[in-house]
Amino acid sequence: LRQVMNPVLLASLAGLGVALIEPLREWCKESVVVKILEGPANTTVPITLLAIGGQMATSTHLAPSGLTARSALGLCFLRLGLLNALWSGVVVALVAAAVVPEEDRLLQLCLLIQGAMPTAANVVILCAVHNAYPAELSRVVVGMQLLAVPVLAVSLVLYLGFVDA
Repeated sequence: LRQVMNPVLLASLAGLGVALIEPLREWCKESVVVKILEGPANTTVPITLLAIGGQMATSTHLAPSGLTARSALGLCFLRLGLLNALWSGVVVALVAAAVVPEEDRLLQLCLLIQGAMPTAANVVILCAVHNAYPAELSRVVVGMQLLAVPVLAVSLVLYLGFVDA
C-alpha cells in the first residue's frame, strides 16, 4: 500500500476532495497557498515523464516479448474504451445523485477527462519497482498514448451531447 500511495496520487485525491466541497473550493480560488503551489505543480508531469523515460531507457529487460500487437490493442481497448464508458456512467450517476453539482460543468468535464486519460505514470512506476514486464508495459503505454487523442475527442463529444440533451 505504501508504494501505491505516492505523492501524485495523494495530491489527486486531495484535489478531488477540494473540488467536491463547495466552501473549500471557493477558498482555494483566492488562496495565496494555492498560487504558491502552482509553480511546483506545473512541473509534475514533465518530471514524471522524464522519470518514466529514464526507467524505460535503462531497463535491461526490453527484450522481445510474447505480447502480440493484437493483445496490446485489446488491452488498449479495454482501458480506453470499456473503462472510459464505465467511468462516464459513474460521472452521470454522480451528477444524478447530486454528489457532483449539475451546474458545475467544469468539474464534470475534469472527471470525465480523468477517466478517459491513458494509463502511464503510476503503472510504469509500479512495474519498475516490482520488475514486472517492463517491455510489454512500454508497448501498451505507447499504444494507449496514440489512441488516447481520438478516444478522448469522441468521449467529449458524446458526453457534451448527452448533457446538453
